[in-house]
Amino acid sequence: MPDQAKPHDNLLLAAIPTQERNRLSPFLELIDLELGKNLIDPDQEILNVYFPVDMISSTLQELSDGSSVETGLMGVEGMIGIQGWLMQRTTPTRTMVQVPGRAFRMSMDVFRREVMDKDSPLNPLIASYIHAFLNMTGQTAACNRLHELESRLARWLCLVYDRMLRDEFPMRQEFLAMMLGVHRPAVTIAANGLQDAGLISYRRGQMRIADVDRLRKSSCECYAIIEAQFDKMFGSDWRQGGRARGMPPETSRGSSQPSA
Repeated sequence: MPDQAKPHDNLLLAAIPTQERNRLSPFLELIDLELGKNLIDPDQEILNVYFPVDMISSTLQELSDGSSVETGLMGVEGMIGIQGWLMQRTTPTRTMVQVPGRAFRMSMDVFRREVMDKDSPLNPLIASYIHAFLNMTGQTAACNRLHELESRLARWLCLVYDRMLRDEFPMRQEFLAMMLGVHRPAVTIAANGLQDAGLISYRRGQMRIADVDRLRKSSCECYAIIEAQFDKMFGSDWRQGGRARGMPPETSRGSSQPSA
């Protein structure tokens, strides 16, 4: 695997040196993950870590009344199972597949042995990623409390769009309502507003981003704040536009260390 990131690769894995990627490759299995699949269950042992390629997961905080809200999402820029890297065997949150696609899977036992317990250049990258992810969770909490639903929806869709190599993906409105922590009728009104403005189209469970530039302008300030941390790691070309053109992230240009 070359040091330059390829399209359809996880950015953390693409950023490590060739020798390290070759060492880890036998332990990485590329698999397909379907919509709604649970990858981490609350208070259950974390058995695997995943490095998304073109799928996206949601981390959900669930309450005793059955309601839930998304606190963060992970895609091509990250790793699912960061709690394991933090030396925790369980977590109270649920992580599930939000957008179906592919990811590299590694068992947690192997991950501890081959990454955590060794001087792997993947470790400082994961540490920087966790910092950016924690910033996302904190900003998301503030966003859910302070901003209007339509701008929150625009922010969420932009985050999803940045992590994919396609403009259209399956999405049920009830699932979207769960992600944003609101009732389905409220999501319908917000989505209709974005659709009437020509920013998205939604039909028969398929969401399409029609005008991402205007969608970004319609999102709240939280979108830019969240993505700024990942831009520091990978350079602005890590987002969908740059990856679609096959452009490498900054960390893969001769260095295994993040830029910030």
